[in-house]
Amino acid sequence: MIVKALILATFCVAASYQQGFSAISTCSGLTEPANLYILNCGTGVCNFYKGSYILARWDVQAKNYTTLLRPSAHLIVSFGGKFRFYDIAEDQLSSSLITGQNLPLQAGSVATVNFQMPVPYGAVFNIPFQITITISDQLGHVVSCFTAYSIVKNY
Repeated sequence: MIVKALILATFCVAASYQQGFSAISTCSGLTEPANLYILNCGTGVCNFYKGSYILARWDVQAKNYTTLLRPSAHLIVSFGGKFRFYDIAEDQLSSSLITGQNLPLQAGSVATVNFQMPVPYGAVFNIPFQITITISDQLGHVVSCFTAYSIVKNY
């Protein structure tokens, strides 16, 4: 009986927390991505669906002369009190990034990034996870970074 009460209390706290909680946060020490839109994200959590794609669009501003924008994605899954970490292979992300402006970018110029990636294999149905998407330039400097708090659902 006590276990049932604790489980119910956990769900109530989680539900009330998610109502006012933004699904997206900026990486520490970086400015918020401008005009960020992620399909199926809002308050609470991002809802991604097995067999579909994570689709995002936002503006990045080049800090330096930029000839290359390289995406990376990192997944953290909490399951059974343990954390599992996954880096999405770079070859899986090679075609995930399309800029609205041709490279190179002059320092200070803005480009719109369209990001597309399959829902990660490490994301388990109905288990919350965090995905951090980072865009770096040819020198490895971070141009943009954010974390989306997510869950995978069936259609």
